Amino acid sequence: MFAYDYHGGVTSLTKEYIDATTSRLMLMHILVYVCAAAFLLFVDYSALSYDLYSYELNADNPNCVPYILIIYILGLGFNILINYKNAIFKKNVFGIKCMIEMAAYAAAGLFFDLYNYYFVTMLLVEMFVYVQLLSFDVSDDSIILLIKKIIGGIFLSFTVLCQIGSKDDSSMILLAALCSVIIIVLGIVISNYIHGVIKYYDKQISNLNFDNDNLLKENANLLTYQEKVHHVNNEINYQKINLAKANRDLKAVNSDIRTLVNIMKGVSMTRDVQKCMDILLENIMEDRKPDICAFYVKENTFIDNEAYQKILVAKEGSNDAPASNVAADKIYSIFMGDIFRMMEDRGEKSVLPMTIDGRKSIDCPDFGINMNNMIAVPAYLSDKMYGVLVVGDRSEGFFENGYSFYESAVFNLSATLQNIKLYLKMQDMSRRDGLTGIYNRAYFNEIFHDILSDASDNKKNLSVAMLDIDKFKSVNDTYGHLAGDAVIKMVAGVFSYYAKKYDGVACRYGGEEFVLILPDKGVDEAYDILMKAHDSIIENVVKFEDNTIYVNSSIGISSFPETTTDCNQLLNRSDEAMYFGKEHGRGVVIIDGREEECLARK
Repeated sequence: MFAYDYHGGVTSLTKEYIDATTSRLMLMHILVYVCAAAFLLFVDYSALSYDLYSYELNADNPNCVPYILIIYILGLGFNILINYKNAIFKKNVFGIKCMIEMAAYAAAGLFFDLYNYYFVTMLLVEMFVYVQLLSFDVSDDSIILLIKKIIGGIFLSFTVLCQIGSKDDSSMILLAALCSVIIIVLGIVISNYIHGVIKYYDKQISNLNFDNDNLLKENANLLTYQEKVHHVNNEINYQKINLAKANRDLKAVNSDIRTLVNIMKGVSMTRDVQKCMDILLENIMEDRKPDICAFYVKENTFIDNEAYQKILVAKEGSNDAPASNVAADKIYSIFMGDIFRMMEDRGEKSVLPMTIDGRKSIDCPDFGINMNNMIAVPAYLSDKMYGVLVVGDRSEGFFENGYSFYESAVFNLSATLQNIKLYLKMQDMSRRDGLTGIYNRAYFNEIFHDILSDASDNKKNLSVAMLDIDKFKSVNDTYGHLAGDAVIKMVAGVFSYYAKKYDGVACRYGGEEFVLILPDKGVDEAYDILMKAHDSIIENVVKFEDNTIYVNSSIGISSFPETTTDCNQLLNRSDEAMYFGKEHGRGVVIIDGREEECLARK
C-alpha cells in the first residue's frame, strides 16, 4: 500500500503519508543496494576469498562481481527513476522491473560459479526484490498476483538450484530444493503480512476518512448554519439599530407633541399676546435647547401695538451653551427687525435656513450673527405675515431632524393669536368711543383705579387733565350736530396724539368733555404738554361744508403728589380747575391750586 499507490493503486491514505512512506522505502532501497555492493567489493578485494578458501578465477569461472554490481546499479537506478518519474510509466512497470532483475540474478547463478559470500549477498537482494514484487506492486487481480508469485518463485528457485543443486550429490539437490521452498514461502509470508498490515491500516484510514468526510459535511452544515445565524444576527442587529432609531425618533416626536400641547395649552389660557410669545420661546428652549431663540411681532398687528421682540438665550451653564450667547443676544436685538423685513420681502411661508452647519444661504444677507445653525420661521395671520421666529445654535447637525417642529409651534401660536386678535378687536371696540375712536368712559373707569393704585403704591408722579370744549352748544345750534361731531372728532384726535406721544391715555369722558391721563409726569411737564394740546386745538380749524369753525377749550390739571397727596382727588380737582378756567374767560389751561398764576399767563 505504501508504494503501490504511488505506482497506480487506489488507497485511502493521504498524499502526505504516501509521500513520506515512499521516501522511507526509497532510503531502504538505497541502503540495501549500497550495503550489498559494498560487501561485494569488500569481499572481492580482500584476501578472504582467495587465501582462506583457495577460490580461483579462470576462463571457465570469470569474475562475477562486475556483473552483479551492474545489476545492483541498474536495479537501484530504475527504483529511483520510477520513484520520481512514475507519471510516464504504466501501472505494471515496477513489477516488470522486479521480474527482470530477478531473472538477471538467476542468470548470474546459472553462468557463474559464485563464491558463497557472493551468492548469499545476491540471494538476499533477490529475496528483497521478490518481497517488493509481491508487496509493493499490488493488483486487485488475484490471478496476476499468483502469476507474480509463481514467476518470482521460479527465479528464486532457479538461482538456488543453479548454485547448490549443481553438485552431483543428491543431498545437495534436496537441500537446494528445500532452501528454495523456504525462501519462497518466507517471501510470500512476509508479503502477505505486509499486505495484511497495509489493508488493515487502509481500512482504518478509510473509516477515518469516512468519518472525516462526515465531519467535514457536518462542519460545512455548521458553517452554513453559522452563516445563517450570523446573517440573522446581522438582521437582528440592524433591526435593533432601526428600532433604537425609531424609538429615539418616537421619543423625539412624543417630546415635540408634549411641547406643542404645552404651547397650545399655555397660549389658550391667556389673552396677553406678549405672554403667548414668552410661552412659545420658553417651551422651545426647554425642549430643543438651542443657544438662542427669538420672536419678533410687527407693529400694529394687535390693536395699535408697537413692534415687539423677545429673545431668550442659553446662559453659561444652561443648555451647555457658551457665555458668548450674551453677545449674541445683543446682536439679535439689533437685527430682529431687519430679519423680519427680509422675510416679509421674501414673501414665502416656508422656513428659511439662514445657516446650516456653517453653510450660509445665498438668499440671506450677512447679519454678522455667529451661529453655525440658524433658521427663520415666518408667522402668518390671514395670509399676512405678522412675525418671525428665529432659532440658532452653534452645534453641528442641530436641525438634522428638519424644521417641522418649529413650523408647527408657530402655526399653533398663530391659530391662537388669530382668536386673541379677534377677541382684542371686539374688546377694543367695546372700550372705544364710537364717534372719536378714543377710549370711552367705561374703559376709563376700568383702568383709572389701577393707575391710581400704581402711582400711590410706588410713589410715582401722575397728572390728570380734564378738557371741555368752549361754547360747544353754540356750535351745535349754529352749524348743527354733524358739525358738532366734527369738532369733537378733531379735539379727540389732538388728545389721542399727545396721549400716544407721551405714553398717556386719552378718553372721552362724556359729551364734549375729555380726560388725559399722564403717568410719570409732574405738574409742570403736564402743563407744557397740555399747553401744546390747547394750542393745537386752536390751530386745527374745522371745515364743515362751507363753514369754518374755530375751536377753543378750557383745561384743568391736577397732579400727584404736587397739587394733591390724595390720588383719588385727582379727577375732581382737575375738573374743578377746568371749571375755574371756564368761569374766568375760557380758553385757558389751569393748574389745580395755581389758578391765578395760570390766568396771568393767558
